[in-house]
Amino acid sequence: MEEKKLEILVVEDNPRHAQAALDLLKDYNVVLVDNYDDAIAKILEANPFYNLKMQRDKIQNLFGHFSKGTQEREELEQRYKTLGLAMKEELVSPSASKYDVLLTDLMFAKGTDKCLAKDDLIHQELAYGFPVAITAANKGIPYIAVVTDMNHHQHPMAYAFDFLKKPNRYQPSRMKINDATVMFFSTDDIKSLYRQEDGTLARNYVKNQSVKNWKAVLSKIMEK
Repeated sequence: MEEKKLEILVVEDNPRHAQAALDLLKDYNVVLVDNYDDAIAKILEANPFYNLKMQRDKIQNLFGHFSKGTQEREELEQRYKTLGLAMKEELVSPSASKYDVLLTDLMFAKGTDKCLAKDDLIHQELAYGFPVAITAANKGIPYIAVVTDMNHHQHPMAYAFDFLKKPNRYQPSRMKINDATVMFFSTDDIKSLYRQEDGTLARNYVKNQSVKNWKAVLSKIMEK
């Protein structure tokens, strides 16, 4: 029997790192997004409870199109009731997410959806990696890693990473949020890779062509 491929959601807005994810994780099923809105949408779509809720909401919106007592309305009401029971079962015994792993950058933009914040903040790179990781843990993704290419001299949020690691600052701590395993990496924590002139990835340094070693992160986060 063929072994099931890991389902991996990658959130990365830097084209160089995004392409590296596709190259290094080519043996898995990878979905790639580059902003907060799309990441949250993918996480929620993959969550069985939320999926049932979306179906139920769509049916509720159809009620007004059919008169009570008609066959169409009764079928909708029965489907609505069935979905409600399934949602209650999910709350008691939650199913796993479609995704096995979330690998996310730390800093990226919100996306295009409007929010209560000023519009000029929507496209600004902020530390959305934290809420994306927490949402993923809350929605049943079992392995989660936040990976930044900044060190603690470059940005305050990268500095904050030091306090999420072991005392020597170069070994990410393995922590639990709900039942998910969550780790936080900077590129100092893993073997760097570099894009060669022929397009391949290797450990030989090439100026300005460093990429995140997503495969090393995946291996580390899934260690038993």
